[in-house]
Amino acid sequence: MVASGLLLVLGSLVIGLILSFANIQNAVQTRFDSSVQGQTIIQQLVRQLKTAAIPSGATSPFVDVSPSSVTFYASESSLSAPNEIRIQALPDVGSQCPCSITETNLTSSPPVVSLRLAGLNSLSVFNFYPAPSATSLDPGALLVSPSGTTSSATLNEIYGVGVRLSILTSLQGNPVSLSNFVELPNVYFH
Repeated sequence: MVASGLLLVLGSLVIGLILSFANIQNAVQTRFDSSVQGQTIIQQLVRQLKTAAIPSGATSPFVDVSPSSVTFYASESSLSAPNEIRIQALPDVGSQCPCSITETNLTSSPPVVSLRLAGLNSLSVFNFYPAPSATSLDPGALLVSPSGTTSSATLNEIYGVGVRLSILTSLQGNPVSLSNFVELPNVYFH
């Protein structure tokens, strides 16, 4: 009976360790999967922002900017007319966050959503930067209201866009944070 009792206790400990290891492995895999998915999405956002183009008669590729969204004109080539694109982080239904980020082609009728990432930890995704100058090679972000701006003075100042995704991996876990900075080659380097 004593041996059976000890065997039962030892078996319970081994099963507990196996379950604990499985939970840790699952958490690591979930974090890795979120990181890979976020990296794919941020690459798509960067690729799309790099196609920003100034349409004829305009002075900026941007229509509207805020910390949670950017609406701009994008063109894959100088021969095609620019499409109006909106990349936007919105709260999921019934919450402040988690949030989702979407990319929508507003030129299409009806608008086409081509990208969606759920599980963002923050609505603040975008920062907008002016061009470096002789006095400031690393300028700070432009001040943009959380409700956004369509001010042509501000939109004309934008030289680059900082993108930061903070993705929840679970309710208890720390978010995975990914960031990138995008210069606008079609606008400033042509």
